[in-house]
Amino acid sequence: MKIFRIITFVTVLSFLFYGCPSDTQPTPPATSYYDYLPLATGNYWNYTNTVTSTNATSADSLYIDGTVMASGNSYYNFGANATATGIYTLYMKELDVRKDNHFYKANGYFIINLGTQLITIPINDEVMLAESGNVGDVLSTINGAQSSTVSGVPLTITYSLKTEIVAVDASSTIAGTSYDNTITTKTTLNMKIDANVSGFTVSVMNQQDVVIMDNIYADQKGMMLSEANIEYHLQDLSAYGINMGIPQDYTESSRQVIVNYNIN
Repeated sequence: MKIFRIITFVTVLSFLFYGCPSDTQPTPPATSYYDYLPLATGNYWNYTNTVTSTNATSADSLYIDGTVMASGNSYYNFGANATATGIYTLYMKELDVRKDNHFYKANGYFIINLGTQLITIPINDEVMLAESGNVGDVLSTINGAQSSTVSGVPLTITYSLKTEIVAVDASSTIAGTSYDNTITTKTTLNMKIDANVSGFTVSVMNQQDVVIMDNIYADQKGMMLSEANIEYHLQDLSAYGINMGIPQDYTESSRQVIVNYNIN
């Protein structure tokens, strides 16, 4: 199991989630199949990542450096360069992935870093991608809840991490290059946070989508374009005399585009 760190630039709070198994069991698609994420040791993908609010860029390298065993299954292990900042790169470098019945299944963690603290959701052999499918197909859903205490305030956090297919195209043009047979997935982290204040339940965060990441994959090539957004809005608790040291509003977006790749 590994860790996915989403880099942001504010100091927020820490909640540790232990996710429930996915309640979604997708049916293998009965149509043409495409290798959207080629799995072989030595494969690599180089990207340019741009933080949209600042136009700051970084060069990311994602690669497969071998295989690992877990629960009797063999997974391909992903790695990345130490200076990588792209959300997709950081997500993938902390996952082990295998192919099973036309689905790509991942082991690891989805972790959002809201400043210096982390929110962690385990990913236990969950479907992250399919070799084919239809728009609207839900590949996996991880639901869970966790109690925690921040700045002396008891909190209840509920969340849902969902991955679905949002586009299937015969071709897509990315940064001036056309790619045949592409599929787009959307991964969404939805959260709600309540506090217990003197025996009363007070909303800290109304239910909202905190992370949205869209990834376009091309047949026999891999992920070509990823666009991700992190955004949250908290309630003002000053009327209750509570100062949790958390900025009330935050938003950040990034765009990761393929530069070159090698598929064995």
